[in-house]
Amino acid sequence: MKRKLKILFASDIYYPYIGGISEHIYHLRKEFEKRGYEVYILTSGYDEDDYPDYKEEDNVIRIGKGIPLLINKSVGRIAFSVKGGKKIKKVIEEGNYDIIHTHGPLAPMMPYYALKYSNTYNFATFHAAHDPSKLYELFKGYLFKVFKKIHGLIAVSPIARDSIKRHFDGDYRIIPNGVDVERFNPSKKGYELLPKDKKNVLFVGRFEHRKGFKYLRKAFCRVIKEVKDAHLVAVGTGPLFKIEKQKAKIQLKDNVTFLGRVSFEVLPYIYASSHIFCSPAVGYESLGIVLLEAMASGIPIVASDIEGYRFVLEDGKEGFFVEPQNPDALADKLIYLLKNDDLRMKMGFLGRKKAEEKYSWDKIADQVESYYFEIMEKVKIEK
Repeated sequence: MKRKLKILFASDIYYPYIGGISEHIYHLRKEFEKRGYEVYILTSGYDEDDYPDYKEEDNVIRIGKGIPLLINKSVGRIAFSVKGGKKIKKVIEEGNYDIIHTHGPLAPMMPYYALKYSNTYNFATFHAAHDPSKLYELFKGYLFKVFKKIHGLIAVSPIARDSIKRHFDGDYRIIPNGVDVERFNPSKKGYELLPKDKKNVLFVGRFEHRKGFKYLRKAFCRVIKEVKDAHLVAVGTGPLFKIEKQKAKIQLKDNVTFLGRVSFEVLPYIYASSHIFCSPAVGYESLGIVLLEAMASGIPIVASDIEGYRFVLEDGKEGFFVEPQNPDALADKLIYLLKNDDLRMKMGFLGRKKAEEKYSWDKIADQVESYYFEIMEKVKIEK
């Protein structure tokens, strides 16, 4: 019989800050709690005025604030707190955790100090795909002191593994992100803000260069000429939101709808009410949770042919790949799929099947849990 564990997830990023790491931690926690484990989250604080609708969860320990920074061609956050190290040390010492599991890079606060002061089993999941890091190389000697304390190394995809392994070598286990197949499913159709007489192509993501919305906007200029009932739906915000919205309204007129930031509850209905999901990202995607959400929702995908996406999507099965930053190639595949109802249904079915069989959170939690006990069998720690 497996022992019941007391687990601490440590990350600079967690809700209400949205993103793949927040999703990952939230769902792993829920799955582990179903198994009787006691799970805590150590993360940064936030301004309540900025997130008035957010309801704090139990067993979330917040230290400092999340400071926005330009990281890996996107806007990320790192935690900052005066005397943050001492505060984290107190949490670690008083918590008596069986496992400390950090998420994200070897960031200068939560992951670093959680590992530094840990005297238990340590695991780390690396989520990002990135170029060689000058900061990692500059501070490698400093960071290696905590890296060597990690007993179990996890990466969400091969490109995420290769990105961190070039700086910190080790035996990494690939355990991907998952998707909530109950929250995202094909039955949630009929979202009232989407046109019922159109074929809706959905974009979900931040409006920044990395996500490539401008290439989809340019492609759609041709799409609406060849498919009269095509309609573009954009979900998300970001630094380029206003300018992209302005350009799209001029070029596409009534053939585009911008929904901005949408709620946790509404997003699955938007997916299921769409006909195609499109991700024209230019790179630096480690896996693509949006692809998993589309697959679970039963809609086909047209996405950039980038390494992180190749780990999830099989070209010609759940969707199509296109050359990145190529609006004509994007338009070709969108037009082809919009005109082929049977193929859309087939690809959507295959995507849903893969999401259920390979990426549901219970299956991801199985892999993480098994890895915990595998390492704990190999490594003996005297507390």
